[in-house]
Amino acid sequence: MKTAHSLLAALIFCSPLLSDANAQGFLSRFKGKAEKDKVLSETEIANQENRASTAFQKAESYEQAGKLRQARDAFRSIARSYPNTKVGAEAQYRVAQIRDREGDSRKAYDEYKTLITKYRSSPHFQSAIERQYAIAEQLRTGGRKGLFGVGATIQPTDLKEMYDEIAEAAPYTRYAPLSLMAIGALNSKDGLKMEAINSYQSVVDNYRGTPFAKDAQFQIYKLRGEAAAHSNSPSEDRAQVDAGLDFLAQNPDDNRADIVKTSLEEIEERSLEKMLKTGKFYEETGNPKSALVYYREIVKKPNSKYYAEASQRIEKVQKVIAGQEIEEKSNRFGALPSLPKIEAPKFRIGKKDDVLPLPASE
Repeated sequence: MKTAHSLLAALIFCSPLLSDANAQGFLSRFKGKAEKDKVLSETEIANQENRASTAFQKAESYEQAGKLRQARDAFRSIARSYPNTKVGAEAQYRVAQIRDREGDSRKAYDEYKTLITKYRSSPHFQSAIERQYAIAEQLRTGGRKGLFGVGATIQPTDLKEMYDEIAEAAPYTRYAPLSLMAIGALNSKDGLKMEAINSYQSVVDNYRGTPFAKDAQFQIYKLRGEAAAHSNSPSEDRAQVDAGLDFLAQNPDDNRADIVKTSLEEIEERSLEKMLKTGKFYEETGNPKSALVYYREIVKKPNSKYYAEASQRIEKVQKVIAGQEIEEKSNRFGALPSLPKIEAPKFRIGKKDDVLPLPASE
């Protein structure tokens, strides 16, 4: 290894493209990476812990003196120089905390992310996740919104990515479903209803039996309702009904169950009204067979207020369809052959209006 380092150093310092300072920096980084990758003995680990502890005390003295920038830089240097030590993990956590104290939320989030990624066994793992989620929530609810995103504290796509990272890093904590719910809310706010529904559905699928799943299912029901209210398609109503029935099946004792039950009746009437309008549209545009399909769906509900009108229109449309079929058949077999022309008979009037037959032709 020393021979390789010596050869590399010779090549670097002899290169006309690198200054002495650049060469030293490059070599230092190369050595640092090599030391990080190699397996350390127990003695080497103990020595690193001792050196890291000494540097840590100095960094703490900066922090206690209120010299946050010097303390932050010192802690970061420890975390980078001694990544395999317990002190290194503690130093990384202190870097994130100082960023938090300085009010730099975005950088604090990133420093907590580094801790979570590199030191999953750290005793500060849970508190780091909590702070990440709190920072994301602060940015979502209290940050500058800007006009069309310009001047906003954070863009929605970046915020969604933060929540997604939290959910992925800690899937078995409460912050995972909370983060997915937040992504659903952001998508809903951005008008991305299907993306929002998918986010909420992931909570329902992965956290069944929890309050988060109940809330997510109810949000799906509401979003389906918003889509149905702005659509003339009965299929959107059907999707909302299905979401409502799913909510009732999974949460029969929820205090929102009565709200869902009442609205399901209203949805049915709204759906029948849409069917009637759709049937009329097809009828008016010369497509009676399609109109008949919708009218027949309505008459399956004899208690509906649209039943009588749909029944009347069925009779009318059936007559139109029958007339069309007759016309189609006549066109299919061609026009009837013309009959020979028969001339009117000629009569000869005699005495006393006697009618005599015409003389036979010779």
